[in-house]
Amino acid sequence: MKPRLSIIIVNWNSGPRLRANVESLRRENDPTGLEVMIVDNASTDGSADMIAGDATACLIRLLSNRGFAAAANTAAREARGNWLLFLNPDIIHTPNNIGRLLAGVTGRTEAVGGCGCLVDTEGRPQRHFQLRQLPSPAWALAELLLPQQVRINGWGLRRHFYAHYPWDRPFRVQQPAAACLLLRTDAFRELGGFDEAFSPAWFEDVDLCRRLRDRRLDLWFVPDARFIHEGGYSASALSPAEFLSIYWGNACRYYTKHHPAFAVLYRRLVPVGLYMRAAVAASADRRQALCEAGRRLMDRIRTTGTDRS
Repeated sequence: MKPRLSIIIVNWNSGPRLRANVESLRRENDPTGLEVMIVDNASTDGSADMIAGDATACLIRLLSNRGFAAAANTAAREARGNWLLFLNPDIIHTPNNIGRLLAGVTGRTEAVGGCGCLVDTEGRPQRHFQLRQLPSPAWALAELLLPQQVRINGWGLRRHFYAHYPWDRPFRVQQPAAACLLLRTDAFRELGGFDEAFSPAWFEDVDLCRRLRDRRLDLWFVPDARFIHEGGYSASALSPAEFLSIYWGNACRYYTKHHPAFAVLYRRLVPVGLYMRAAVAASADRRQALCEAGRRLMDRIRTTGTDRS
């Protein structure tokens, strides 16, 4: 029987999180319509081995770490479901959350996808992580140059995170995080999937949502579909300097692709912004990581004229 939904989980050294995710899927009222596909990016911690014998999941092992976008696209090409649900390994399912998400999205003829509500272990929505407006040049400068508390609490910037919306009701959203992202399979494939240039991670979901928006395709937030999300484990697997270099390098790539005139300035401002953050960093380790990331990005710009070599 053809599944209605293909769940795609990209794994890289997630420890016991992956197994907990797959096991919690059994809380779904009707698991028979689900296809679970796990793509392992050459993990070395045995996390993929923990679910290798699970008959409810299809495990695809890659020979090297190809990054999130490439791994997700690999599974999406083979998926049989009419819908794709991309989930991070550090997700725990609540009873019938997938059924609620599907009902909330498929009941809207204009929707090609959406997301549930990511919550922490205490049940609190992750308001400053999950839902965002697509980034504009103004937001890019604010994110780079303003302190975090100013970005989060400023009136105009609170709008970026949909803080002014009622999170107990569904609404259209521009850019849900790929930690929980439901998309119609045909729409995803017509777009060509995730852009694999955003490697190994970060901003591939922003870019995909921008391309959906350019085609006037809608995404919806479904608050009663709740997914418990740990968050942050991918970044914790990298050194602070590595994470900062990748994140800001991919930010430069995004603005180069979608705001090319602005990106000429932005690429040169990013190292400056990182050095400014280093000057007020609370710890020597944080200061060192910011300076190292700034140096790496300056070297790339100097040697290649762009953000990435």
